[in-house]
Amino acid sequence: MAIGCGSVVNSASGFYPETVTEQNSRSSGVSFCGRCVLQVTEVCSRFAGLINCGAEFVQCLLRRSAEVITKPVTWLVENRFGLAKLVGLVAIPSQLFPKTLREHSVNCVDQACASNASNDPSKPRYTKVLIKNENDLMRVVICKPPNWTIEKNNRCVLYHNPNGVLAGDCFFPGHLYEHNLTADVHCGFIPSHLQKMRECPVILYDYRGTGMNFFKSIWKRIIHSPTCETVTRDGHAALTYALKHYEKVESYGVSLGGAVAIRSLARFLDANKNFDVSRVSLVAHDSFTSIPRVVCPSVPILSDAVGWLFGAHMDATQPMQSLIKREVNTTILNHTDDRVIPKKARMSEFAKSQPASSVIVLESDEKFSFYGSHGTMTTDMTALLMGEKDH
Repeated sequence: MAIGCGSVVNSASGFYPETVTEQNSRSSGVSFCGRCVLQVTEVCSRFAGLINCGAEFVQCLLRRSAEVITKPVTWLVENRFGLAKLVGLVAIPSQLFPKTLREHSVNCVDQACASNASNDPSKPRYTKVLIKNENDLMRVVICKPPNWTIEKNNRCVLYHNPNGVLAGDCFFPGHLYEHNLTADVHCGFIPSHLQKMRECPVILYDYRGTGMNFFKSIWKRIIHSPTCETVTRDGHAALTYALKHYEKVESYGVSLGGAVAIRSLARFLDANKNFDVSRVSLVAHDSFTSIPRVVCPSVPILSDAVGWLFGAHMDATQPMQSLIKREVNTTILNHTDDRVIPKKARMSEFAKSQPASSVIVLESDEKFSFYGSHGTMTTDMTALLMGEKDH
């Protein structure tokens, strides 16, 4: 009998017609049921993918909705319904400087950075850098001494301003102020003083809302104006940047800047438990224990409670205790005739009550001028810091 094309003979069952598709399926080793299973699996996989995408979209939507709701609430709580912003106007008065003073400060920094055109390594070099600070960018200025190389001295000094000083106030047009190391100096000369002593770069910055970090947007000036908390975050951002680029960092703060230096360093170490503390050191110069105690030192508990209520506590005692426990090399400098930080509010008094081998305290009797010695570096302070050159 003739056998037609497209069929096969099964000796046991006779003739059965078989299609070309079935032949291909059989030849590829995949049965019809197997193909169905694969197709069902593929459909289920795509459906699961759609469900996942939908779930992620819902999660993102809920997260964004939560942010929209919680962000204003967080702002109100942190800023005590705006009271902290009002206190910030007093605590950080540099945000109120007139436009002419701000522009002069910025111009002094820009002129110094422009002097790098010659690219002469035997001269000081100044570089303005944008660094990340939470959701903002913040400008810092890196001041490198003549003939410095990172291979020669891989360290820097991070300088935190007093509340009424801008970074540009530390410059003559074109370069940092220069001064004799054997003479007393005002706070505007201290960065240059430190650079000469340490022979390393000094990093300067302005708190957000002031100087070269002044907000052009009126909305930002209102919502993000400086407070006791925001200046600490600024110090933390600058410290984080410095530690990423230098092996050792000396965090040096004067007056308000001293509290910023203490709080920002403690905050950094709390977030980095395994960090090698030999890489950092601290100098708090004419600083305080808390802002409310500066106003009313005789009743510290009540002062701190009122300060917390108004968002102006800015406590530096607990962070200092944390640094002492981590055995961070710390130097506390205060003047006995300080007319800004009264007794019972000075960090030197608190540090002496917390004796530790890692802490050095100097209370200077030297007088700078008729107006008092707050924020100045007298010769005994210079001598101490010179002795700690490799500290």
